[in-house]
Amino acid sequence: MQLVCAEFSVTPEQLKGRDKRRNYVDARRVFAYLSKRYMTDTFQKIGMELGGRDHSTIMVLLRGLEDFIDIKDPITLKIEKIRNQFLNPNNL
Repeated sequence: MQLVCAEFSVTPEQLKGRDKRRNYVDARRVFAYLSKRYMTDTFQKIGMELGGRDHSTIMVLLRGLEDFIDIKDPITLKIEKIRNQFLNPNNL
């Protein structure tokens, strides 16, 4: 969560909050994607970590992200950066 918050310049409270500003939603989406992909967390667990959201909300967040993964969208570049920091913590 710390890596995502730092990359998107949001606090954990903002990440877990209900504000729908683009930056917050993108940060939540990336957190959910990385949690599902690399931590193999359940949708329910991810939802709880993101302020008690329902599992179906997390599924919708991830569905919207799939459109950006295959192209070099700025959000994809952020995902790669966070993933590399997570997988290689000694390179920070």
